Amino acid sequence: MTGLNLAGMSTNSLAVALSADETALHDIIAGVSGLETRTRALMGEFAAGKRSWYRQADDDASRALLLAYVNYRTALLRIIWKYQDHARVSDETLQLRAFLASYTAASVLYESSLKFVTFFENAPDAIRKLNEPEPLWSIPPGLYDEVRRSLANPENRKMMQQAAQTYREHRSGFERNNLGTGAPFDEFHTAIAKSEKAMQQSSLVAISAGVAAPLADARDAGKLAIYRVQTFISSWVGDTKVREPHGGKSLIQPAHLKELRAKLKPGDLMLERRNWFLSNAFLPGYWPHAALYVGTADDLRRLGLDRDPRVQKHWQRFLTRDDRGHERVIIEAISEGVVFTSMEHSVGEADAAAFLRPNLTEDRLKEVIARAFSHAGKPYDFEFDFFSSDKLVCSEVVYRAFDGDIKLPLVDVMGRKTLPPIEIVRQCVAEHAQGSAQFAFVAWLNSDERRKRVTFGGEEDFYKTANWSGMDLAPRR
Repeated sequence: MTGLNLAGMSTNSLAVALSADETALHDIIAGVSGLETRTRALMGEFAAGKRSWYRQADDDASRALLLAYVNYRTALLRIIWKYQDHARVSDETLQLRAFLASYTAASVLYESSLKFVTFFENAPDAIRKLNEPEPLWSIPPGLYDEVRRSLANPENRKMMQQAAQTYREHRSGFERNNLGTGAPFDEFHTAIAKSEKAMQQSSLVAISAGVAAPLADARDAGKLAIYRVQTFISSWVGDTKVREPHGGKSLIQPAHLKELRAKLKPGDLMLERRNWFLSNAFLPGYWPHAALYVGTADDLRRLGLDRDPRVQKHWQRFLTRDDRGHERVIIEAISEGVVFTSMEHSVGEADAAAFLRPNLTEDRLKEVIARAFSHAGKPYDFEFDFFSSDKLVCSEVVYRAFDGDIKLPLVDVMGRKTLPPIEIVRQCVAEHAQGSAQFAFVAWLNSDERRKRVTFGGEEDFYKTANWSGMDLAPRR
């Protein structure tokens, strides 16, 4: 379960990846702070008798906060995982940035989880609710107990203490490489200081109350620090979907992408999944991610969209090729926000991707693409709240792009409207059966892990994925 092969990445690619994750960390730190404020206020209302665990609206409010915490936690674990191999980066500045990103993520995770546990430790009804599973979002039972157990794990505290020592040893390096002050690094150092203070003040005995003693680690304490990071991550994710098939590489090859490109048109809706570490955690169904294929710059010029003010605002960013020189053709919301990505990155690193074509005129498709462009640069919405549009989750980019042209099925989850991508597939299945489809099937590129091959699946087989679990790793016929 090692992270990215940082030593094998080019300097440019690693710098781009770090910049993206530093942006995500900035948003996560702000989001976690807001979540803490709302949680404190909610618990005060329960304590004052203004809310009741037996009212659905109040139950929904508490569980919506749980979902937000889980999403922040997942994003932080992904960053820790990605940069655990930081010591093998040869460039000093990038090595320090990788360490700082990983340690900041671990610090924010530890402190937020500590507050998550202590907020509710004297509220048995709240703990019961937080330990209930949430089937739609694949949140397992006993999550509160799992988080408390991770905090109580002495190996985790030891790992954090060792990382803190490494952090102190790097202070001169941070200053030398201009990583000590200025955005976003000053924010990271502040978050680390807060976490260290919270950790010093917390009582391991109190956290451990009611938690079975963790198994002693029999491995040699002199093993690589990377092993300790893996232990840290493993104890935090529990039974979460952790998998890294094929050495972290997709089975999808350039030849598959070439064949796929020939099938696509601007405005096609994309569905995607990755089977590897935490990519699909706490997102329901086989398809956890949605995006919009907007086409190439030449496609947009042909449509006259390069003259649309909503597109012009982001045109230069769209024209800029990615760190590997690939053309950007997709707009999607990922942890660092709403961004333009290439086919090679978004599909070429996936395990499965499907494309659906909206039954719209060219004029309406132009409007769909322009609306999608208008959201570029917005932050990611870790709380999956469709009420506002200042932050967007992946399916919300699609939902708002098709607004008024394609009806998509918002569902009620924990008292709020949202759109898990799998619901789009389920609607397509229902409409297909009724002969009233809003989308036409275009292509389905699917990895078969058992046979180590990639195939283009048919339409009827694609519709069957509406009922597949997010844990499915191989195609079924």
